[in-house]
Amino acid sequence: MLTWVSQAAQDVRYGARMLRRTPLMTTAAIGTLALGLGLTAVVLSLVNAVLVRPLAAPDPDRLVWVATRDDQSPFPMAMVLGPDFVDWKAHARSFDRMVAYSVSDETVAASGTAVRARIASVTDDFWSLSGARLEYGRLATATEGTPALVVSRPFFQNVLGGDPARLAGQVTVGGRPSTIVGVLARDFRFHFPPSSWLPDHQPIDAFSVMRVETSGHQMQLLNVVARLRPDMSLEQARAEIDVLRGRAARANPGRPGHSAQLILSPLWGIASGGLKAVGLGGLFAPWLGLESTALVTISLISVWQFVGIPMMLIYAALLNIPDDLIDAATIDGAGPFSVFWFVKLPLILPTLGVVSILTFVGNFNAFDLIYAVKGALAGPDFATDILGTFFYRTFFGYQLQVGNPTMGATVATLMLAIILVGVLIYLFGVQRRLQRHAF
Repeated sequence: MLTWVSQAAQDVRYGARMLRRTPLMTTAAIGTLALGLGLTAVVLSLVNAVLVRPLAAPDPDRLVWVATRDDQSPFPMAMVLGPDFVDWKAHARSFDRMVAYSVSDETVAASGTAVRARIASVTDDFWSLSGARLEYGRLATATEGTPALVVSRPFFQNVLGGDPARLAGQVTVGGRPSTIVGVLARDFRFHFPPSSWLPDHQPIDAFSVMRVETSGHQMQLLNVVARLRPDMSLEQARAEIDVLRGRAARANPGRPGHSAQLILSPLWGIASGGLKAVGLGGLFAPWLGLESTALVTISLISVWQFVGIPMMLIYAALLNIPDDLIDAATIDGAGPFSVFWFVKLPLILPTLGVVSILTFVGNFNAFDLIYAVKGALAGPDFATDILGTFFYRTFFGYQLQVGNPTMGATVATLMLAIILVGVLIYLFGVQRRLQRHAF
C-alpha cells in the first residue's frame, strides 16, 4: 500500500514538472477540460427540469412555425405581413388553428413599482392552440374595451404579491393602461421561437390579445404559429401557403415586400455603397445569404475579430530570436527568404503550434458569432451550422422544436471528444517532436 502511494506521489510530481515546462500547453489543456466539464455541468443541471416539464400545448408534434420567404432573395424572413396572415387564416385548410403573435419587453407599472416584463401580444385563437389553463380570473378577448392582460403565475406571485384581489386591477404597460383579468396556471408553458431582437428564452410574463390590421400605410409585421390538421403533412401545408401567396401577389402587385428591408439594411447597404464608390458595385453579392459563401464570410469575420492575439504571439516569438543567428546566416550568404525559412521559421514553430491548437479549441466557441449573425438555425438552410449551434437547438430546443437532453448530452460529449483528441495529438505528436529538436 505504501509503495503504491509513493509511486502515485512520484507520478504527480513528475506530471507537475512536465506541466511547468510547457505553461502555454498547460493552460490550453486546462481550458479544454474546463470547457468539457462546463458543458457537462450545464447538461446535468438542466436535464431534470427539461424532462419533467414537457410542452403543455395539445398535440405539440403538430405545431409549426410559419414564415415567409422572398422568391427573389436567399434570405428567409421570420415575419409575416398582417394581410398575409388574415388571408392564410381564412383560406388555408392545412391548419386547424393559426395564431399571430408579437413579443416585446415593456415597462409594467403597478402599485408604485415598475419592472421590465416580457409581453406577448397574441390573436384570440392562442388560448385554444396553447391549451391555456387558468388559476384565477378569465382569459382576455379581442373585444375588450380596455387592453386586458393575462399574467403568468410567477409574475403574479413576484410582482403582484399573489393576491387574487388584484384581479381587475389597473396596471400600466409601456405607458398604456391595462387591466389584469386572469392568472395562468402554474404549470402552463408555451415557448415562442426567439426573434432576432429578442434571441433569449426568457419566459413570457403576460399575454394580451391583439387585433390584426390589414389596412393603412404601416401594416403589421407578425410572427405566426399554427397547428397542422391530423390528416395533413408539412409538405402539403407548404404547397398550400405557396399557392395562397402567389394568388395574393397577383391580386396586390403593389404591396410592399421584404426585399426593401434587405436593400435598406445597414449591413448590406454599407457594403454595396462602399463597392459602388470605388467602381466595383458589380462585385456586390449577399454573401451571408448564399449557401455557397455564408460560412466563408463568417469565417473571415472571425479571423478579423480574433487575429490580434495570434499576431502578437508570433511577433513576440520573432523578437525573441537572437540577432547572432540572423547575422551568422547573413554572413554565410543566406538571403532574406533563406533566413526566414531556415532560421526564423524553425525557431517560431512552437509558437505557431500553440496558436494552432488554441485556434482549434477556439473554433468550438464560434457559436456566439454564428448565433448573432445568422441565428440558431445557422442559415441559410443550415449552411453555417456547426456543433455549437446544433447542440443549442438539440438540447434547449428552438422555435417549436422540443429540446432533447439525451441527444444534447451526446453532442456535448462528441465536442469534448474531438477537442481532447486534437489536443492529445498535438501534445504527443507535435509538441514532443518540437521539443526533441529544440536544441
